[in-house]
Amino acid sequence: MAEYEDYFLNKGANIGIEAQFGEEIILFNNIKGLFGMSEPFDAMNYATSIGCKRGNLTATVNLNEITLNADSIIVLLPGDKVQLKTISDDFIGYAVSIDKKYINNLYITASQTMSLFLHLKKNPIIKMDKESWELMDSHYAMLLKVVRMHNSHYRYEIIQNLMSAFCLIDIDSIYYDKDNGTGQRMQEIFDKFYNLVRIYYKESREVIFYADKLCITPKYLSATVKNCTGRSAHDWIHDYVLAEAKRLLKTTDLSVVEISDQLGFSNQSFFGKFFKQHTGTTPYKFKLM
Repeated sequence: MAEYEDYFLNKGANIGIEAQFGEEIILFNNIKGLFGMSEPFDAMNYATSIGCKRGNLTATVNLNEITLNADSIIVLLPGDKVQLKTISDDFIGYAVSIDKKYINNLYITASQTMSLFLHLKKNPIIKMDKESWELMDSHYAMLLKVVRMHNSHYRYEIIQNLMSAFCLIDIDSIYYDKDNGTGQRMQEIFDKFYNLVRIYYKESREVIFYADKLCITPKYLSATVKNCTGRSAHDWIHDYVLAEAKRLLKTTDLSVVEISDQLGFSNQSFFGKFFKQHTGTTPYKFKLM
């Protein structure tokens, strides 16, 4: 945490951390302090949402100029280059940073993640209606209170569910235009690919399997998915399997062995290695969290 804060302070920013949950979640209350920075900053390993309750600000994200107005949020992805330019005197807002590893623990499906990612690739601004903003605002207030409840027995679980809801409110507010500049043909291929993953993810996690189903080469499928979404075909396959594994671990009484079989892994050991590689923990520990 100190390293993250020092990164900004060394660039001339005066930031105010309102509360934090380990290094996984950081809540900021002093957005204006970031405007003292002398150069663009890197979002590093965090996804950051900056919400504007009143007023406005301007910034560049990856050299693209944006304006954030009231009842809107800007979502910065890990690695984005950001330079905050101007901020109005009446600005009121907050920011939430989430470690990218922690995002894997949230109850968000791969298809929901896809909707958010594709929107943010085109435009990092999410405009909300009044009802959605009020819901987002109340969730932030509740999240702040729970993060500060150090003696709560279920603090981890409550924060996990609140953060999942926080992200789902973002996704729910997105109006996604399928013709987003990536090309209608590429979008059609990706949609067909993802639908096949939903049907056959238990049978195969190999790109060549889905390429054969689409009657195209694995190289062409990989390039199309990468160009369309910025992520590899393998990532989408693995994310879908992982999301289903998390759902089964958390919402059913199935044993880890039974879940491993149901997801099509040859044995429990392979399932355990796959799960730990993508989450940093074992299926057993995740089920008990």
